[in-house]
Amino acid sequence: MGKKTPPRADTLPPKTKKKATKKKRKRKPAEPKRASGDGWELVLQDAWDGLREYPCDHVICDPPFSERTHAGQKHGRRTESEGTTDGPGLLSEHGLGYPHLTPEQVASLCPFLHSASTGWVVVMTDHVLFPIWEREFRELGRYVFAPVPVVIPGMNVRLAGDGPSNWTIWLVVTRPKGLKDGTKPGAYLRPAEDPRRSKLVKGAKPLSLMDQLVRDYSQPGDTICDPFAGSGTTGVAALRSGREFVGFEINPEHFKQAEERLTAAVDPLFPRHPITGAQESLL
Repeated sequence: MGKKTPPRADTLPPKTKKKATKKKRKRKPAEPKRASGDGWELVLQDAWDGLREYPCDHVICDPPFSERTHAGQKHGRRTESEGTTDGPGLLSEHGLGYPHLTPEQVASLCPFLHSASTGWVVVMTDHVLFPIWEREFRELGRYVFAPVPVVIPGMNVRLAGDGPSNWTIWLVVTRPKGLKDGTKPGAYLRPAEDPRRSKLVKGAKPLSLMDQLVRDYSQPGDTICDPFAGSGTTGVAALRSGREFVGFEINPEHFKQAEERLTAAVDPLFPRHPITGAQESLL
């Protein structure tokens, strides 16, 4: 075989210097913002992430409802600009202002609530999502009770005039098998709070209701977790009743509002003490 003739220098492509590549260091996720006080801690973080690090005695929460309920809030009540009415104030046609929960999200959330709580899990929901909550908690081995109604007269008005208004929220009440903690109320009846006079998050539940739920489903000294803290109503009820509180909220504005309310709920000059007295009338 003959020798290969080397290519001429002027026909070779110009040499390019290889750039040194630096290995990118993985940045650690930023620590979430926290606020705390005597007996409480609030974390600006998504519930799915926060529940991994904060085990508690009981979970009592009011997460978003189904798409159907959220859509209904956009036209179920008149605003003040559409005229005044007797009774409670009316929500805006813009709705609740935060996303609804899907059945898939409920299914992914249940294991976190189950593992975070050593005792009761009490979840507020609507009739659409209740079967999903029930199914998922049962599959995790928890005992799920029949839905407990919370009736708030005037909570909503069906302006279409074609059927009944929706005044009922449903409680998903579940416990680990074997827990014995006494008989609980089978229903709750509370007056609606006037949204025109309240600066709380739209959809926030009456403080008197949360006071009762905290006392019914926990003991003084227990730690209550609310992974959907909102404006902090569950936390205020927990502190007023001598419980500890851990809450998670992803909305910075709501987080600030909850921080202010939780701070105000604890008097720095006096130690916290539980509210005592006979059980309130339910109906």
